[in-house]
Amino acid sequence: MVITFQAEIDCFIPSENLNLIPKEIISKKTSSAFQYYEDDEFPTFHDFRRLLVRLLNNVFKAFLLNKVKNEYELSSNTCFYYNHNPEDKVKGKFLLEEKEKNIGVTGKYFDSFWHYAISFRTMLSPEPCFSIKNHLLFSSDGETLWEDQKKMHKARRSKGKRFFNKEWRDLLLAFLSTLSENFNDEIVIPVSLEENLVLSTVPILFNAPFSYIEPTDENRLIPIDDFLEEEEFYQNELNEFDENEEE
Repeated sequence: MVITFQAEIDCFIPSENLNLIPKEIISKKTSSAFQYYEDDEFPTFHDFRRLLVRLLNNVFKAFLLNKVKNEYELSSNTCFYYNHNPEDKVKGKFLLEEKEKNIGVTGKYFDSFWHYAISFRTMLSPEPCFSIKNHLLFSSDGETLWEDQKKMHKARRSKGKRFFNKEWRDLLLAFLSTLSENFNDEIVIPVSLEENLVLSTVPILFNAPFSYIEPTDENRLIPIDDFLEEEEFYQNELNEFDENEEE
């Protein structure tokens, strides 16, 4: 089964040296995934939504690999990051409160290097979007990531616990801006020969009825360590549960 946004799929694929000649074509509008319908024939509503999520995952992953070049396998997902080149640093440009910011997404970490990375998952509700998560990775040469997971985790906590809302926000905005052409406000992802998926470089914004005061002294960092340890504990528990389920 071939799932595609391409309208015409009777074609030759040079990279695979393959003539693609479908025996049957099932065509549905993408909008059908957002309005429930009853159908006993394939694809059902839930089939269609799962196929759309799979296709969007593949489309965005291919785009990131083409643009960013590097991927790293996490325990439950894949994240994407830039190499660190001191002669040509990768920096993102964006406007925040009418001021232009120019921020690097890699940098020095003692005698090594840190790399900001993102992972994502496709969501169709409550809003169709890519949900993005932040990550920090480390290397000794700016390219090859550490294989020692304990060393990586220790460095991630050491550097990451001094990142608060504004630091993570700025790194995310900088990274997303690097995915656009000439730092404009659109990320254009080809999904077929005729169509593109256009995303904003600014995440979905909303107002909350509560606020948050960032820590300003070292004593406020202690609870963050406790939270990271608790988060790691529950993630390990979840991974073990998943492994047992698979067995």
